[in-house]
Amino acid sequence: MLHSGNSQTCVAKYHPALHIERNNSPVDTEDRTMTTVTDFNVTAPSFGAALTARWTALREQMAKRALYRKTITELQSLTGRELADLGIHRSAIKGIAHEAAFGK
Repeated sequence: MLHSGNSQTCVAKYHPALHIERNNSPVDTEDRTMTTVTDFNVTAPSFGAALTARWTALREQMAKRALYRKTITELQSLTGRELADLGIHRSAIKGIAHEAAFGK
């Protein structure tokens, strides 16, 4: 058994070498058979890793949503004059907040 760093057991199967011609002369006494070894390592994502990834994605979405709400609140608290100075119309506040939090 070859060692390649994985811990799974490998099984060797006997396969007759059908593609090799046998010479029945008395000089050729070598048995021409072939054995193959298949070595594989299957890694499945663990439940803990999937749960951690899901939790991380949820926290990122919550942070983006909080930024969206904060941006809307701050822009809506400005007067019409302050918004005009910034070049923002009140109807564009939600779009600006969405772009700030989630990107284009």
